[in-house]
Amino acid sequence: ADFLDHNLAKIDKFVELTERQIELLKEQKEVLINDAVTKGIDKNVEYKDSGIDWIGEIPEHWEVTRLKYISQILNGGTPSSSVPEFWNGDISWVTPKDLSKVTKYVYASDRKITKEGYKNCSTSLIPENNIIMATRAPIGNIRINKIETTINQGCKGILVDKNLIDLNYLYFLLNNYLKELQLLGNGATFVELSTNNLSQFKINIPPIVEQQQIVSYIDEETNKIDRTIELYKNQIELIKEYRTSLIASAVTGKIDVRDF
Repeated sequence: ADFLDHNLAKIDKFVELTERQIELLKEQKEVLINDAVTKGIDKNVEYKDSGIDWIGEIPEHWEVTRLKYISQILNGGTPSSSVPEFWNGDISWVTPKDLSKVTKYVYASDRKITKEGYKNCSTSLIPENNIIMATRAPIGNIRINKIETTINQGCKGILVDKNLIDLNYLYFLLNNYLKELQLLGNGATFVELSTNNLSQFKINIPPIVEQQQIVSYIDEETNKIDRTIELYKNQIELIKEYRTSLIASAVTGKIDVRDF
């Protein structure tokens, strides 16, 4: 017991410190993305007041615009559940539940609808490589759809004007401003982000070429951080396996602890 108490305490401390390192790396990743999408990657530029409190200063040559000017917001809907002919077809139908299962890209939906179901409800068809956002219960989970899909009323599709804004830049930007988007939600039964509030939401955008440079920078730097996080996670798994084997070896007499 004394041998295990001593050694397991050291192992548990190692796990605790390593998990803390992972959390610090995640925070570093958030700061890196925030800095890149709000200040850019060229630090030798003049700055100006964006006019928006939670954005602050932005590079002088950047613009502030509303989401509706660089995209089209589409609503979702649900076919009647009492009509079997509307369901189990070949048209993807994404819900907030689908968005909660993935981190960046949506490749599939749990449920599908038929052409009849699509025609008989208010859902919208979202072409691939746009953005789908959960706008109720809860507001959040912003994803890029890699499939053509319809959506239910708990989601909104953001069809991006790719001549004005880079898809991945907008993805990083909206995720960075998620708290501000959540504050725009309202409703008595459940909090929901309306189409009007979403379309009126102000964002900062640099020229399209600079957006693409920022995305490349974010991808490169966050990939480094993600690889380090993965290494730390592997270390934790290995030390936990060692912890289990150490206990087993000690209690079955495979380690001589009489002189401990």
